[in-house]
Amino acid sequence: MRVAPGASVCLVTYRAATDVLRRLMTSTTGPVLLVPPDPLRLGFAGLVDNVTLGARPLPPDLAPLADALPYAFLSAEYTDGADLDEATWSTVTAARLTAHLPDTPVLICLAAPPTPALATALDHARARGACVLRLIPATPEPT
Repeated sequence: MRVAPGASVCLVTYRAATDVLRRLMTSTTGPVLLVPPDPLRLGFAGLVDNVTLGARPLPPDLAPLADALPYAFLSAEYTDGADLDEATWSTVTAARLTAHLPDTPVLICLAAPPTPALATALDHARARGACVLRLIPATPEPT
């Protein structure tokens, strides 16, 4: 299947999403970004490391987010840390996507409906030529 740059596609699958993702990872020539159904919570790290996952500096357009969350750690378990609510973790997930968008076309795979913050980041990504694939598990799965 070919998808035009900037397009969104929903794929209902009776097979486990891992089968679909495995096929995409072995047949797609460009980068693939996977967005898990729940945010990855790295409480032992600060915002910049949570967003960039240590791979690169925080993009300048995400500086307001860094100013809004000046905690040393994103978990109250640690000194100078704070627990984040679901909406803020969703914003961190959207910032991760924005921070890791390459300059080349990319396929973004979603395993759950996007939150408002993620939907905004996806709009930005589609404007840059990304294709979005949302995997929707069919219910009930055939036996």
